[in-house]
Amino acid sequence: MRIAIVFNPGSGRRAATTSLGQVTSALASHNHTIEVFDRVAEPDFEAAIRREAHDFDRVIAIGGDGTLNGVVNGVMTSDHPQLPIAFVPTGRGKDTARALTSWKAEALGDGVFEAAEAVPTDLVRIELASGTTRYAINVANIGLAAHAAHLANGMPRWLGSLSYVLGAGRAIVPPREFAVRMCIDGDVIAINNALLLSVCNGRAMGGGIYIAPEADQHDGLLDIVIAANAHLGDLALQLPKLKSGKPFDHKALHRWRGEEVTLQPTSTTWFDADGERLNTQPLKLAVAAGAVNWIAPQ
Repeated sequence: MRIAIVFNPGSGRRAATTSLGQVTSALASHNHTIEVFDRVAEPDFEAAIRREAHDFDRVIAIGGDGTLNGVVNGVMTSDHPQLPIAFVPTGRGKDTARALTSWKAEALGDGVFEAAEAVPTDLVRIELASGTTRYAINVANIGLAAHAAHLANGMPRWLGSLSYVLGAGRAIVPPREFAVRMCIDGDVIAINNALLLSVCNGRAMGGGIYIAPEADQHDGLLDIVIAANAHLGDLALQLPKLKSGKPFDHKALHRWRGEEVTLQPTSTTWFDADGERLNTQPLKLAVAAGAVNWIAPQ
């Protein structure tokens, strides 16, 4: 089997480097051909995966959600979009792994990885104002959540998921509200004073905040969530509920499900996909049902 491994040596306070050794050791007895891509040494690793995807039978991402996002986009824009992907999460947030079953590095041995089958899994296809198409496997954010993730990425890694809470605290003062006009599967919706808009494939973001606790990455639907007209103190009080993973209602949270959402331009300049900042606003986000082949432990 020909296996590509993409890893971020800075992820998880060197946890990715440790995991890389465990993964290669676990796979060593099966005579695989393995090629390792270092995200730091090769910053344009996404282009490398896109260019060489047809040379591999499987790809393993070791790192955070951003590393996985780059692998997903490299595969999906290659001439081999069916290339199966496995994930060993070592980042600070681990939000994708809260919904999609992922691997522990030491668990890939004894033929377990080779026997695991790929399962068609949904993605979010994002059409940007620049004309570029991107993909997210977990969530695309506009507003507060995207700004908070950007700030968190600049904080010390030892803070772990706490960095997202601190980032949100910095991003929310003063509140940067914006107006949203969108169309979900033909239904037009307009909301003023939005703090964030999240188009979710997965359940959690921001290091364990379950913004869409009932989302399912195999149902062919997106979960769209807007926080609007929100009192900051009240939102802070909801954090325990948001981190519980259980469904709950709140007057500031508005939820929809659909296959496609189109957006008019907004005043905010904060956009991201799986925590990776987007350079221009998403104008159309649609579910790409079963688009990625996801390898999970059986």
